[in-house]
Amino acid sequence: MNKASATSPHLVDPPSPCIGVCALDGPEGLCVGCLRTGDEIAEWPTATAQRRRAILDDVERRNPRAASPDPDRTANG
Repeated sequence: MNKASATSPHLVDPPSPCIGVCALDGPEGLCVGCLRTGDEIAEWPTATAQRRRAILDDVERRNPRAASPDPDRTANG
């Protein structure tokens, strides 16, 4: 294996999105801290790096802050 492939982002396990605010809430049963489902939280320790990235992509889509502009930001900034 060459050095470039050893540092490929596809081979590196992404860090957990857990922020230590753990409580499943709402009709979808999402964690209020990390926005993962209970199944995704349970799967995380044994998930491949590829699956972890897929979970993080799903979390990003669930994040209302990612979908709407920050009201504190200016148009230039």
